Formats: sequence, C-alpha cells, structure tokens
Amino acid sequence: MSSLDLSKLRVLCVEDDEIARLSIVNIIRRRAAEVYMASNGQEGLDVFIEKRPDLVVADLAMPVMDGAEMIASIREHDKHVPIVIVTAFPDQGKNLDGADYIMVKPVHKDLLLELLHACVRKINEKGKA
Repeated sequence: MSSLDLSKLRVLCVEDDEIARLSIVNIIRRRAAEVYMASNGQEGLDVFIEKRPDLVVADLAMPVMDGAEMIASIREHDKHVPIVIVTAFPDQGKNLDGADYIMVKPVHKDLLLELLHACVRKINEKGKA
C-alpha cells in the first residue's frame, strides 16, 4: 500500500454550527483531496458509511445524534479511522472512547493542521503493519 499524504486525504467534517463547520472545512480544503460535510451526527454517520473517508473531524454537542454516539457507530464500521473531536467543552471529551485527538474550540489553524498530520502518520503506520 502506498503511503498517504495530506494532499490525498479524504476528510469528513461533522459540525452543527455552520460558521465553525465552514471555518474547519476552509482550513482542510486547501490541503486535502476531498472534504465531506455533515451538520449532525446522523448525517455524519450516513456520509461516513457512503464515502468511507480517511479521517473524521467532529463536534460532540450536536442535534439528532451527538458526537459520542456517532463515534461509537463509526467504530462499529471502522475501528481504525482517526477521529479528531473539536469541542467547546474539553471535559466532555476526557473519557470519550473512540476519539484519537481532542481539540478545544475555537479552532486554531496550526493545531488543526498538526493533528491532521498526526492522523496521516497514524494511517501510514497502520498501513505498514
């Protein structure tokens, strides 16, 4: 399997706040191959199942299905896809199973990019295993 780099990454962004979602997507879109969007956990799960992205960036507090429930459902389909949680409430993510990284809002471009690169490294390490 050839190694993945950021420019080939397919990312799913799940965020109910449109301004936050577009902010995250604008940062990612300039560097990744494809970015899929969803505005709640159920949409996020549906898009995940349909598109099979390489990475998920998601909020926790969302309508219809919250981020924790969505992550648990994603893990039933793919135990290894990296998941980055972006939350305004860092205590929510402390004991969250299934997330690889937690980022506190507001989103900082440099930190988000650092986490994306860490996810790419993780994907590539799993590909070599």
